Amino acid sequence: MNKYLLLLVVFSLLSCSVTYKKDKKSPEKTGPTKEELQEQARLKALSDQTKWQHQYYEEVKFYLKNPSVVDSAEKLDGICNGGEFRFSESYQFKPLTAINFKNTPITIKTNSGFIKKAYITKGACRELALFKKQKGNSDQLRQSIESMTLLYVYNVGTYLVDTTFKTKFKDVQFFVR
Repeated sequence: MNKYLLLLVVFSLLSCSVTYKKDKKSPEKTGPTKEELQEQARLKALSDQTKWQHQYYEEVKFYLKNPSVVDSAEKLDGICNGGEFRFSESYQFKPLTAINFKNTPITIKTNSGFIKKAYITKGACRELALFKKQKGNSDQLRQSIESMTLLYVYNVGTYLVDTTFKTKFKDVQFFVR
């Protein structure tokens, strides 16, 4: 009889410990996933009448031929070493890049009089600063800026998408995105 009682006590303790372990598990997630929440926020923002630009445009770009950067090499160095921010808003909420943009925009102009301030990535800032510092050096790879593409987002800002440099080699272009 003592064996049966001991066996019953051991069985009770084991079943309690199993139940205890089951109770300690974290509950399953019942709410929406992160992706579902982001999609809901995107759809809500698209339906927001105050954000009219998201309903009207998919993409707005400026294509510049033979532009120049107004900022000096020293100012570009300061911009390149300054703070950064993550690109967060474009038409239809499509991401432009995962690379951060510098907090201070650069000033770009063309010969026809077009002038625009644009935010740039650290890599593009570095390339433009190298170009400005070495300008006039015949051994320089970057001879001049051939073209730039700027993404323009109404009520948000302008962002440098890419730059193409002419090089000292007639059949080579240096493209930076």
